[in-house]
Order: sequence, then structure tokens, then C-alpha cells
Amino acid sequence: MSKVIIVIFGRKFSGKTTTARAIRGLLDDAKVDSFADPIKKGVAEMFGIPMKNMRDPVLKEKEVCFGKTIRYLLQTLGTEWGKDLIDPSVWTWLAMQRVHQATQRVIIFDDGRFPKEEGDWVERYCQAQGWTFYKFKVERKSDNVIGESIARHRSETSLDGVAMPTLYNTGTKVSTLKKNIEQFVKFRILNEIKES
Repeated sequence: MSKVIIVIFGRKFSGKTTTARAIRGLLDDAKVDSFADPIKKGVAEMFGIPMKNMRDPVLKEKEVCFGKTIRYLLQTLGTEWGKDLIDPSVWTWLAMQRVHQATQRVIIFDDGRFPKEEGDWVERYCQAQGWTFYKFKVERKSDNVIGESIARHRSETSLDGVAMPTLYNTGTKVSTLKKNIEQFVKFRILNEIKES
């Protein structure tokens, strides 16, 4: 089966997951995945934190142990350990193994942060497999919710200055965002996926 991979990039609280779920709702054979799923499972197991806390944007900002937040634990395991000590593409390689196993045709990754690995590397991988690849970023103008130390982490700054198609999240109601998403991706992605 020829797969379609969509990677949505953006900083925290930009609306990546909301966007991914909205796109999934527009397609019949799609699922949402995350590059960080193995990282979340590892942190949950190591520190005894419920998985639901890993996905909750408010709980991820609360200190859980050693004065560190869940987000800090995820960022450092994913970046400083995984990308720096193992391989820059470790999480994307693991994600592509999951794509091969998936029964759905369209896989939407809702947590693109590093354009070289999760964009360029995945694009080359998709080309080698004969799969279709799309990427875009979601930007939200109100970045004042990002804590200072978190905002400086590489996972929050790696997109700075990177040009790619962009969906602007105005921070309005979810229903309005979903309409904007549909309009944004309709001619770029959805029609092409539905026709193939």
C-alpha cells in the first residue's frame, strides 16, 4: 500500500495536534501519530507518570520530580539523549518502523520540531519507499505562554527562520481553526490524497 505521510511542525501550544485531528477527520483512512510516542512511554515508565499526563498540555508544565517538569524530562530524553548521543534521526527512524506496521494509508505526525530530521530525513525516506510526503507548520501569534527556559530549548527554536507552508492559528474557537485547516490543506493535500 502506498502511504501518505504528513508532518505538522510548530512550537508548543501552536495547535499541531488540533490540526492533525482535524485533518484525520477529513480523511477516511488516516491516523495521528507522534515522533515522541516512545519518549513519552519511556518517561512514563521510568518515573511512574500516567500516560494521560504526558499528553496533557497543562500537566506537562508542572514539576513532577527533582524540580523538573514532564516537558523538561521529555525534551532532554528526546534531544540530549536520543538525538545527541544515539543518532539525530533515532525518533524518525522508529516512527517509520511504525508507519510500515500501520494499517492506515495516511499517517499524520503531530509533533514536528526538527526540520532536518522530521522534514528532510522523512521526505528522503518517503521518496525511497515511493510514498507521498507533505509538511507544513502551524504558527500561533500568542507565544507568551512559553516559559523562558523552555522557549530556549532546541525543540522550541529549531524552526526559527525555516520557510515552509504555514497555517496561522489565530487562537480563535476550535471550530474556526478547523475551517481554516480545511481551507489551508484542501488544495495542497486533501484533493490529491483523495484522488490517488
